[in-house]
Amino acid sequence: MSLSSSQKRLLSRIALVLTPFVILAALIVPSCKDQKPNTIGYLLPDSNVSYSRDIDPLFAQTCLGSQCHSGSTPAKNLNLEPPSYSKLVSYLPILVSPKDTNSLLLQYLDGRFFPRMPSNQDPLTPNQIHGIKQWIIEGAHDN
Repeated sequence: MSLSSSQKRLLSRIALVLTPFVILAALIVPSCKDQKPNTIGYLLPDSNVSYSRDIDPLFAQTCLGSQCHSGSTPAKNLNLEPPSYSKLVSYLPILVSPKDTNSLLLQYLDGRFFPRMPSNQDPLTPNQIHGIKQWIIEGAHDN
């Protein structure tokens, strides 16, 4: 099937009109993927881990950023909207016990318990899990 010259001109005009939209879509689509919280570059210290400085912002980025543990109906009835420390340590079943390196929180974060947390997004990095573990080892203080 060959195209007539008028059909070729029409296709050329359509391509000319659509090209800017295709380029714009190519620029926008990758950023839609980035709407889920990105914690890859978020590093926690090896010691002297602070809940308010290190853990709470990480949870805010992952647990609240995904809107799982926030709002009027948070997942598992665990709302981690700031200030979240008292809600986390008083939650039943106990997620965090000072110096308990086998806490439920760590088991959910490292994937020993299902579903791995944070769910529906990239898992926390080994550094982040180690930082949370170190915070627990150091007494899980509200500092």
